[in-house]
Amino acid sequence: MSDSPYALSLEGVTKRLRGRNVLDGMTLRVPKGETFVIIGPSGTGKSVTLKHMIGLMPPDSGRILVEGEDITTASPEQLDAARTKFGVLFQNGALLNSLTVGENVALPLREHTTLPEDEIRRIVKEKLAMVDMAGAEDATPDAISGGMKKRVGLARAIVREPQIILYDEPTSGLDPVMSNVINHLILNMKKTLHVTSVVVTHDMGSAYLIADRIAMIHHGRILQEGTPKEILQTKDPVVRQFIDGSIQGPLTTEAA
Repeated sequence: MSDSPYALSLEGVTKRLRGRNVLDGMTLRVPKGETFVIIGPSGTGKSVTLKHMIGLMPPDSGRILVEGEDITTASPEQLDAARTKFGVLFQNGALLNSLTVGENVALPLREHTTLPEDEIRRIVKEKLAMVDMAGAEDATPDAISGGMKKRVGLARAIVREPQIILYDEPTSGLDPVMSNVINHLILNMKKTLHVTSVVVTHDMGSAYLIADRIAMIHHGRILQEGTPKEILQTKDPVVRQFIDGSIQGPLTTEAA
């Protein structure tokens, strides 16, 4: 086990896709146990950054470290070992409609462990209760709401008790009440499981509530990073326009 204070580090990471530098010398460090929120306009590399963190996409240059261990040149076996430290909540929940809620949550355990079925059922029941979905094991994904799907997706993300959870737009498509439910679940995961979280979001209300630190990506690198209070008080015109949702400003000029 590394003694690095960081759960995740990207050091000078570049990635070129379709002739464009999506990541352009990206450097960021996520301290262990913190909730690190990434914001920024669409197409600026937020989801690509998440894919690099978990080793789904290799960088063109630079290094990615998971708890101090460099996964950039890791073997497939080493990469698989690093991925066991992660849980991921995908934007739409990514549930399989052919499986029940319980079977969806159990899937990582059945694919990656040799636990007996009674133990798997116990863990599934426990994790569903943690996301306020107790008793939903036999429901099907097409019979539950969007907010419920997100909660089931979160139960699946934590079913193997990861050290790091990645959230991709966890409140997208949800009404304000359900968004707040998800926000408080993220806070509860940090408190009860002591996990490190990385959250990509456009929802500034969510960002201010859950974040220890917020980083804005612009042109493939971190433009500004700080506490929610520091971001709220920013004088940077690009960050200011984004967090205020203003029509006029440098982001509008760039898009024209």
